Amino acid sequence: MSIITVDGLTKVYRQIHKQKGLLASVQSLFDHEYILKTAVDHVSFQIEEGDIVGLLGPNGAGKTSILKMLSGILYPTDGFVEVAGNKPYLRSKDFKKTITLIVGQKSQMIWDLPGIDTLLWLKEVYEIDKDTFDINLKELTRIFQAEDLIRIQVRRLSLGQRMKMELIASMIHNPKIVFLDEPTIGLDLMSQHSFHEFLKEYNRKTNATIILTSHNLFDVEALCKKVILINNAKIVHDCSLDNLIFKYCDYKKIILHSLDGKVNSTSLMPGIELCFENNEKTVFNVKRDICKDAIKFLWSHYTFEDFTVEDTGIEEIIDRAFR
Repeated sequence: MSIITVDGLTKVYRQIHKQKGLLASVQSLFDHEYILKTAVDHVSFQIEEGDIVGLLGPNGAGKTSILKMLSGILYPTDGFVEVAGNKPYLRSKDFKKTITLIVGQKSQMIWDLPGIDTLLWLKEVYEIDKDTFDINLKELTRIFQAEDLIRIQVRRLSLGQRMKMELIASMIHNPKIVFLDEPTIGLDLMSQHSFHEFLKEYNRKTNATIILTSHNLFDVEALCKKVILINNAKIVHDCSLDNLIFKYCDYKKIILHSLDGKVNSTSLMPGIELCFENNEKTVFNVKRDICKDAIKFLWSHYTFEDFTVEDTGIEEIIDRAFR
């Protein structure tokens, strides 16, 4: 069942266009010249309950504008949007209790107070009972190793520590729909891994729907089974991550370690291409549909200490898709 339905969603911003110089600044106070900027252009998609979806695209593609319209922060210029049976832009109380929006570069923590004070304030805002709040707080602080951080004034925390507190504050009310905009900015690798594992477990336990934008493609590989690629305000791909990989990368890499001798590229079976060779490793690009046969061929024709089979990195695949 679709929990998010978007049809023809459009967002157009009106921006003041000003010439350089002091005189132009004074003139602009009385005579504004506007230009129209289309951030989202007739976008349509559906997301099923329980999905974890990556919304990917270059800077300025329209990802954050879509998340803001889905969460009710922005009013759409045109089109239809429904999230969990609600019109987000109406910002009903029940709807706001259902969602959370985590923005990596924005803060909801009260700067001059310890984090626990903001969390207690959110407890009242979301009308969370004490037992549920205590259980959620204990679990979240354990995951992010933040038991001591919640007692420290927020302004005295490092960027990574503040990001942990933002994540805890955003998840304290058990949202059913989670919007993540660059959520792992500032987190170290261990904290990123903990966050990924938490989201996967949270999704498994609650069947929550999660949509994330990220330039850290490690987030996408770790979490997303479906991706929506947006470029120049339009959707260019809406498919599973596996389908995207097969469409833009029909080969795997086979790496032979400590190969004895050299490779004669003219004698390789069709579908195997030599792409790199030195004393330590020899790398082949191999068509996916002949991968097993290619391993048998290399095993029977060459002597080596070990071999590995790797998929092409998600960065290269996404880059090809946008091109």
